[in-house]
Amino acid sequence: MKFTPINRSHDVISGKEDLETIYTIPDFPVFMGVTSSPVSEDIKFPMTFQISKSTGMVQINPLVPLDLVYQKSHNSGIIGKTWQEHHKKLAEFIMRFNPTDVLEIGGFTGILASHCVTKSRNLHWAIVDPHASLGTKHATVYKQFFDRNFYLKNKVQMIVHSHLLEHIIDINDFLDNCYNKLTDDGMMILSLPNFKQFIKNRLLNCLNFEHTICLDEDFLVYLFNKYNFEIVEKELFGDCNSIFFCLRKSLTKLDAKLPEDVYETNKNNMMSYFNSILSFVNEINKTEDKYYIFGGHVTSQFLLAMGLDENKIIAVLDNDPNKIENRLYGTSLDIASPDIIKKAKNPRVIVKNGSYDEEISEQLLELNNKVKIHTF
Repeated sequence: MKFTPINRSHDVISGKEDLETIYTIPDFPVFMGVTSSPVSEDIKFPMTFQISKSTGMVQINPLVPLDLVYQKSHNSGIIGKTWQEHHKKLAEFIMRFNPTDVLEIGGFTGILASHCVTKSRNLHWAIVDPHASLGTKHATVYKQFFDRNFYLKNKVQMIVHSHLLEHIIDINDFLDNCYNKLTDDGMMILSLPNFKQFIKNRLLNCLNFEHTICLDEDFLVYLFNKYNFEIVEKELFGDCNSIFFCLRKSLTKLDAKLPEDVYETNKNNMMSYFNSILSFVNEINKTEDKYYIFGGHVTSQFLLAMGLDENKIIAVLDNDPNKIENRLYGTSLDIASPDIIKKAKNPRVIVKNGSYDEEISEQLLELNNKVKIHTF
């Protein structure tokens, strides 16, 4: 299938056309999930990591059209104890600021709404998401995109979104639109990946065709202030999982300052990131062993696209029952329940799923205490 890529040749922060290529993965799956379609229907495209020479912002360019990237839901942020705890803690963080009128952007599962509305009878919650379930009983649902065409009769007291900002293509337009939808005393609460720690810990779900800009905290502060959002409170969730922010709409112009002298640091960090991944892949490929790999998602796709020999993988393990017996998009590998390692003799499992690794490793050891976990 042919498609027209989205060329974003300018820095998303400064608008300058000063991007330098750091690394290109020649063939990367455009959809980060599983499929039941034939392998012949899968689409791959070069994924190129670039850095702005003036700001040091790392981003993906060119991009894949959104209808291919988000061709269906892949249930990210739903399965597992870590995600459940994330949603619980974020709800507690939200309720700390006594919201009365909330617009959640991209909350199709209704999880946050259910956590928060049950704590306050006077809380009105609305969700805007084209994939939202009409059966969400805790919220008013708008099945559409949050863009300039989204109309609200009245401005809202609070906007909430979780692990959404990193998916936004035009972050400048998005933040400006959020600002204009809030009342004068309005607040915005958000959760997003801790990108600086993601890079430091060599996590594989950092930048890709979904997460197209490296929104580390330095750049976030600049962007928030640029669009007149004052940071009220910040809270870390997990060692390297997420950052919660509470922002207040400011009616006076804030001083927005770009981080200084981060180009060389960010470039070197990214090169070290790729070298670490390549070293691990080469180490696995040199062995005579066969492995399972955990995660029917981008983490497994990333290692395979970086050169991990697909013939060395027995199956992809995943806890999501909706993924089992499907195929990891962009590969010929089938998805299986982790239960299949119960009777395996000394199984080897590649586990590199970020802040979920401890949870996953504990599960695998409970299934088979002879399992050997391979990570880096």
